Amino acid sequence: MLNLLRTSMRTLTSTIAKIARARKVTEKDIEQIIFDSTPALLSAGIYFEVVDEITQQLKSELVGKEIPREITPEEYIRETLKNIIRKLLNTPTIDIEGLIRKSMEEKKPFLIVFLGFNGVGKSLTLAKIGYMLRKKGFRVLVAAGDTYRSAAIEQLEEYSRMAGLPIVKQKRGSDSCSVVYQAVEKAKSKYYNVVLADTAGRSHLDKNLIEELRKIVRVNNPDLKVLVLDSLSGTDAISQLEAFNKNVGVDALIFTKLDANPKGGIIVSIAALSKKPIIYLGVGGGIEDLEPYNPEIIIDRVFSWD
Repeated sequence: MLNLLRTSMRTLTSTIAKIARARKVTEKDIEQIIFDSTPALLSAGIYFEVVDEITQQLKSELVGKEIPREITPEEYIRETLKNIIRKLLNTPTIDIEGLIRKSMEEKKPFLIVFLGFNGVGKSLTLAKIGYMLRKKGFRVLVAAGDTYRSAAIEQLEEYSRMAGLPIVKQKRGSDSCSVVYQAVEKAKSKYYNVVLADTAGRSHLDKNLIEELRKIVRVNNPDLKVLVLDSLSGTDAISQLEAFNKNVGVDALIFTKLDANPKGGIIVSIAALSKKPIIYLGVGGGIEDLEPYNPEIIIDRVFSWD
């Protein structure tokens, strides 16, 4: 990949040298810039439809523009490209703490349901958020709603122990919806502020799982439905979001495994295509390895070939 990026940037530099002499970007120049930069954007993991959107915006913003004398053409083009991607990454925001406090004023627990396929880090992400909220003074209760696999309950118990969180669970094969309902009722009676509900993942969104998730949502009316996505999964993450959003609805996104992903392009793609709020980034396997979403982190990764 690095060789491809270097080749793209060498040819792009040649085009920029021509622009430097004229101090103005022509349509022919921008066509060459698009041709040269497209492989780099695709190799950064950005979906082809989004690359096309980016390059068309680049064309719209550069053609015929005079380049200020105080900046080099290369810097001007690079900053224009960065600003286009920055706008795509500026998704709507959600003030989770503010929403929880509002729910506390209404004397009811704030219910967050976590969605996602197996292997994306859903249970660990749930525990990380619970730990973060507990450290901020909220009383947090976990619901082991993934009753499909006994190992899932044991895993969530361990993560909850690491985070210092109590957990409501039932035996394997129990009704997931009733586990979440029981947790919400306990939260009401014991004055917990937040319930974090795990759900079954599996490797695909089959009919049984869809009906199970729909029932959880219908009966428990969660305040927030969060889809957890693996940043290493590439364009599969796009189809996962589409499937969950179509069948149960998705309010916000969390991307995991950013520590193992040097690119970040899939986040650009999903931000551009879905316009869904991205609230946190998982950056490691520790209970504290969670960061608020920051578009600049993703921009730095996309432009790591600078």
